[in-house]
Amino acid sequence: MPYEIRLNMFLIQCSDINNLLCEKCEDLITEILNKVGDHVFHKMAPQISQDVKAIREEMQQKACDSKLLVGFEAKLDNVRMQERKRLMNEYEDMIEWLMMLNRNPRYKSNEENIKPVTIAYNYINDIVSIIETSENKLK
Repeated sequence: MPYEIRLNMFLIQCSDINNLLCEKCEDLITEILNKVGDHVFHKMAPQISQDVKAIREEMQQKACDSKLLVGFEAKLDNVRMQERKRLMNEYEDMIEWLMMLNRNPRYKSNEENIKPVTIAYNYINDIVSIIETSENKLK
């Protein structure tokens, strides 16, 4: 808003309204950054870790008969073609959000928040070895 509004017989000082609006905007920005941080650190990173962990557990199962072996091969193909790509895309999205948070000086991150991201990074790096180990086990 302008600093003052002139009407026919009145002069309205808008500095208080402007200051209040600026404070509200600052509060909203901080709240949005905190919500994004919660989403990245408490939802996205643990979900990626959990998904890779579930894939690892599925791939470690042994096939006792040919039916289970065929199912295992189908699961492996699904992980290789779809799940790996989906998880990598989710991880890249998470990293983009994290970079946005780190670029913003208003967001204060602590070391405990970084731990789930580090764990997700380790799990994402393991997915290639999980696939290779499963392929070798099938052979």
